Amino acid sequence: MKIWVTRQSANSIMFGGLERVFVHFSKPEWHQIEYKPEERCHAMFDIGEDQGFYKSYGWVSQNKYGIHELSVGNWIGYGEDDNPEKDLAIYIWTKLKEHFKNADFSTWDRMEANGEVRRKDFLLEIDLDIKIRL
Repeated sequence: MKIWVTRQSANSIMFGGLERVFVHFSKPEWHQIEYKPEERCHAMFDIGEDQGFYKSYGWVSQNKYGIHELSVGNWIGYGEDDNPEKDLAIYIWTKLKEHFKNADFSTWDRMEANGEVRRKDFLLEIDLDIKIRL
């Protein structure tokens, strides 16, 4: 089974950790929509001044089962010793650190603001083997 992992903004990850990193069960696509000034209702969330108020963007996935994405932190947890899925959580976090060029965690938001890293450049594909125990 394949899964794809995407991330939210660096600021979001700094506050929420793996809860702000998402797993998709079908391959997501990066969407960016340009809004005309008359289509803009207000500057909230992904439509902000730093995007010129006229852009909305993000990873979008669709699948026939209705599950579009899950938070990695909520789904598999973190790297605690008592977590049976800790190896997967640690692997995802390691790949996220590589995406941020192994820089200090406290600098991730500045790296993103400076354009050194971009959300759309982080798409991690993972092959999982799932065992069903009865």
